[in-house]
Amino acid sequence: MCAGVALAVATSCGEGAPPAADTGPGAREAEAETPEPRRAHDEGSGTAGGESSAMARAPARSADPRAREASSDARAREASSDARARERAERREAARRDAEERRREALRRRDERRAAILRERELYDTPEKLAIALEDGDPAVRARAARRLDAEGEELATLLSLASADPAPEVRVAAARSLAAAEDPSAQRILIGALRDPHPEVVVAAIESLVFVGDETLIPTLEPLLQHEDEDVRDAADDAIYHLR
Repeated sequence: MCAGVALAVATSCGEGAPPAADTGPGAREAEAETPEPRRAHDEGSGTAGGESSAMARAPARSADPRAREASSDARAREASSDARARERAERREAARRDAEERRREALRRRDERRAAILRERELYDTPEKLAIALEDGDPAVRARAARRLDAEGEELATLLSLASADPAPEVRVAAARSLAAAEDPSAQRILIGALRDPHPEVVVAAIESLVFVGDETLIPTLEPLLQHEDEDVRDAADDAIYHLR
């Protein structure tokens, strides 16, 4: 009786209340197994998160080749710029050396001309030295002497002889040019004869001097030279005819 009453009381007192927690071994095992789904979920979430992070990093990795290419292009441009700068510096240096060489060459030629002028003055500074030079075996010496002769008096006679009879063409050229200052009719006669010289340079010198000692009456004498085989002779004749008209 009392047991039944106690059971009833216990039942009525426990109605609506949550069951007491079971602390037995079975309950602990169940409790240990309960977090597994969450861990699985967390692991799944972690995997998804890892994939998301990998996908987020993928563009950065895919951008690396472009960055490397841009860096390589920048280095190439820098190297090209350096090469161009070196090339410009080399060109400037080469131009400087060339200008310096030309300057030295110009100074050398100037000094040579001065020395030649001094030597020529020493050779021809007196009538005696000039006469000796006119008999020199070197045509260049005789030609320089002929250029220093005056086209009058005894020196005119020497020029006429040189212009018509010296064996060296360069001497005949020098004498013919000196005759341009002559006023004696004999100079015109010798120059007309020089128009038949076999050397074109002598013919040209004679034509140019005839412009100074002649007049328009010489035009018929010069016209045949417009058909001369040498171009310089043709040009000289054409110029002379133009000036004599």
